[in-house]
Amino acid sequence: MKRIIIALALSLLAVLSFAQESPQQIFQAANQAYDQKDYPAAVEKYQSLLQKGHASAAVYYNLGNVYFRLGDLGQAIWCYRNGLQLSPADQDIKENLQFARLYRVDKIAEEKGFFLAAVFSTPPAALGLNLLSWLTALSWWIILGVWLAYLGYRKRSRIMQIATVASVAVFLLLGTSLWAGLQAEQQESAVVLSAQTDAKSGPGEDYVSLFTVHQGLECQIEEEREGWYLIYLPNGTKGWVPSKALGPI
Repeated sequence: MKRIIIALALSLLAVLSFAQESPQQIFQAANQAYDQKDYPAAVEKYQSLLQKGHASAAVYYNLGNVYFRLGDLGQAIWCYRNGLQLSPADQDIKENLQFARLYRVDKIAEEKGFFLAAVFSTPPAALGLNLLSWLTALSWWIILGVWLAYLGYRKRSRIMQIATVASVAVFLLLGTSLWAGLQAEQQESAVVLSAQTDAKSGPGEDYVSLFTVHQGLECQIEEEREGWYLIYLPNGTKGWVPSKALGPI
C-alpha cells in the first residue's frame, strides 16, 4: 500500500513539475529532443507551446523542421507559413519554405497577371505590413519636407526637382504596396495537410471530382460551407475540399 501511495505521489510531483515548466524550458526541452532525433517528443513539446498560446516564429520554424524530418510535408509548410506571418523578414524560414516546396507533388504554375502586381507584392512579403506602414508614413513626411523646401528655395535647382519627384515616386510605391499587402492579408490562405484529397464540384462527397491535390499545396480559401472549403489554386482552378484536409493560416 505504501508503495502505491509513494508511486502516486511521485507521479503527481512529476505532473506538477511539468505544469510549472516555463515556456523557455519547454522550448529548450523540445530543441533537445530534436537534437536527439526524438521527433515525436519534439512535436509534442512544440505543439504544447502553441496550445498554451506561446506561438513564435522560432517555435513554428523548429516545428516545421521536425515535421519535414518526419516526412509530413503539409504540416512542415504550414508551420513555415505561420512562422513567416510572425516574422516576414526571417531568411531561415524563407529558405526552408522554398526548399520544402521543391518536394511537393503538385507543380502548379501561378496564373499570369499584371506584371506590376509582382512589384507591389514584394515589399509586404520582404518587410511586413507594420514596417511598411511606418515607411509609408515616413515617406509622406519626407514629401512634405522636400515640397516645402522646394517652394521656399529661391533657386529651384534640378536637384530639388529630382528630389521632389523621387520622394513622390517612393511614397506611391510604398503606399500601393501597403494597400496590396492589406488586400492580400484579408484573403485566407491554407495548406493541404492530407496526403491527397479530391477537389469536388460542390461541397459534398456526391459531387464530381475535378482534380486531386496533395500535401503541401498552398491555396486560397474563398468560401466555407458545411465542413467544406472552396479553394482557389495559383493557376486559377477552383474546387471544394473537406475542411479537415486543410490547415488555414
